[in-house]
Amino acid sequence: MNRTSLYKLSFLLVLLLVARGKTYSQDTLKVKVSLGDMLKDLRVVVELSFDYMDRYPDKEDQQNISTYGYLLDQQPDSANYQQYYSLAISLWQLRKDEQAEKMLLRIIASDGAYYTMPHYYASDLGDSSVKTKRGKDRRTKMTYGYGGYDYSYKNNAAICLTKIYLENGNYRKALLYLEDAVNKYKTTYSCGTGYNRQKEEYTFLYASIYEGLGQYDKVMELLLPESVGRDDQIIVRTIKKLYTKEQINEKLQEAENSIIYKVDVEESYTYIGPDTLRYYSGSGTFLLFDKQVPLPRPYMNDGERVTKEHFLRRFKGSSFYRNLAPEE
Repeated sequence: MNRTSLYKLSFLLVLLLVARGKTYSQDTLKVKVSLGDMLKDLRVVVELSFDYMDRYPDKEDQQNISTYGYLLDQQPDSANYQQYYSLAISLWQLRKDEQAEKMLLRIIASDGAYYTMPHYYASDLGDSSVKTKRGKDRRTKMTYGYGGYDYSYKNNAAICLTKIYLENGNYRKALLYLEDAVNKYKTTYSCGTGYNRQKEEYTFLYASIYEGLGQYDKVMELLLPESVGRDDQIIVRTIKKLYTKEQINEKLQEAENSIIYKVDVEESYTYIGPDTLRYYSGSGTFLLFDKQVPLPRPYMNDGERVTKEHFLRRFKGSSFYRNLAPEE
């Protein structure tokens, strides 16, 4: 949050709350916004929404089914591969999972160059070979662009299959296709937002599978390091399975007492219209359920120098803490 305007961010996020709209793209992160005691300071608590099972159907999906439905029982080939992929994804978006699964498995099994060759997408490049509609041709010789990434039909197909099997409780099969998406059908982002979103989605899917398999130690290892900075129900459920209420309270108190921090050498600042807030923030860690993990940076006012109390307020204001702490 350093060197950005908290007030401008607050204004935009409040607008999102009012509109209750959904937007989704490669450069978009889903956020959960909580208005709490900080509202009097015109502050909002921003937490990443840690749930990547949502689907986003639109009218194009029904159109694809109407237009390309004849491909349902066919095999993909060089003449129909784009329409075939569009139909498979639209079926998945509309939760027609049995039909979608059949088509997605055929895409995975295909050895055609149209599904195996590298594709590239960049949101700021005007080349006519780079299209933005789902399923269109994204091949290009360009190697970089804002919001750019290597596009893989098979990566997307494997992720959709992972989610289908995850929802059906077939966790081992879900893990198989997730491993293929991550290691076999790789995509690489040149944009930090896209890279982080993909990383979060993979983390969510791994954690969901581990939870389903009852591998709670793996869930803790995977999720604890960033659990305070996002709205993460998987880690909350896992902790409640592993610990009693009394043990949870003891661990939370231990975390509070173990906070250590370091003040930044350089001053941070936030723009508020023509004015500038200047303060010294810092980095902190603490012992959270027997694991040393980082704390999110706290919110600061003009002229402040970070203290343990700042980190403590940030911790207690998190959904992680509120979901686990005893009601007062």
